[in-house]
Amino acid sequence: MPEHGRCPSWHLIPASGRPRKSCIDSTGYDKIFVHKREKEWYSVSMPRNPELMRHNIAEMARALEGADSALIENFMYSIFTPAEADEMAKRWALVKELARGTPQRRIAEDLGLSLCKITRGSRELKKENSSFSVVLGRLREKDKA
Repeated sequence: MPEHGRCPSWHLIPASGRPRKSCIDSTGYDKIFVHKREKEWYSVSMPRNPELMRHNIAEMARALEGADSALIENFMYSIFTPAEADEMAKRWALVKELARGTPQRRIAEDLGLSLCKITRGSRELKKENSSFSVVLGRLREKDKA
C-alpha cells in the first residue's frame, strides 16, 4: 500500500473491479494508486476539472438556496468524508479567527493548519466585497436576532 505522505486520508474507489485509493496532493492533482498485484501499487495523476467544479458547486448552491440550516448541514455531512468535513471546518474556523484579529501563527498552532492556508484565507478576507466578509456579516446578524 502506498505511503500516506501529504495525503490525510485514502478513499477506496472501485474501478473496473480493482480497488483504488486516491487523495489530492499539494500540486492540485488527484493521486490515484491502482492495485496491480498484492502489495504493488502504481501512481497516476489526474488533473482537476475546473469547469465541472464550477458547474456542480453552482448547482448545489442553487439547490440549497432558501433551504433550512438542518438540510444544509445534513447535506454537507453526506457529501464530505469525515476528513473533508474536518478540513472545511478548520478553514471556516481560521476565517473567523482572522476576522477576530488572532495572529496567524497562533491560528496555525491552534488548528494545525499551514501558514499558506491561513495567508490565503487572510487575502480572501481582505478582498473588496469578500464572500467571507459577507457570510461573517450574515452570521453576526443571525446571532443578534
